[in-house]
Amino acid sequence: MQDSLGHELAPGTHVLRIFASRGHHESVKDPRAFASLVFHYQERTEDHPFDADAPHLVYSRPKGCNVVGSRVLLDFYLHNLEELSAEGHRVRYTIGDVTGEITSWQPHYIENLPVGEHQLQLTLLGPDGEPVDGPFNDTTRTFSVAESCEPAAPAESEEAEDEEGEEGGEAADEG
Repeated sequence: MQDSLGHELAPGTHVLRIFASRGHHESVKDPRAFASLVFHYQERTEDHPFDADAPHLVYSRPKGCNVVGSRVLLDFYLHNLEELSAEGHRVRYTIGDVTGEITSWQPHYIENLPVGEHQLQLTLLGPDGEPVDGPFNDTTRTFSVAESCEPAAPAESEEAEDEEGEEGGEAADEG
């Protein structure tokens, strides 16, 4: 198992979340473009927090290395939610010391980021402005901006998220 993933998979219950994406990594924003699979590796985790019928935020982009001066795609997939609005569900983002809310489910772009590592936090908020419970609804990822980016090695370029949260985009497994 570990050879296939590139890391050790912890025993217990995991959730594989898969959504379709376009060639430029934008998620297809359609409820039919998503699937999830709950599986158990070696043992079952009692009281695993995943509720397939609840709203979920699936982080997609940004990730990896991005060339300075280019627009950086900020994208995610919504499961069991078909829209965001200022009065309804919305996504709070924090990058550095900048925080705001996303109220439309469409791709967004970050511009003029300086060279270096950056952290982006996405949190799904309910109509009351409070975070929505769920194992994926508050996610922080680190990505970089550089003068140039080396192509990823084949094992590193696979689109998968491990249980420790290293993001892929089109497929995500989280225990």
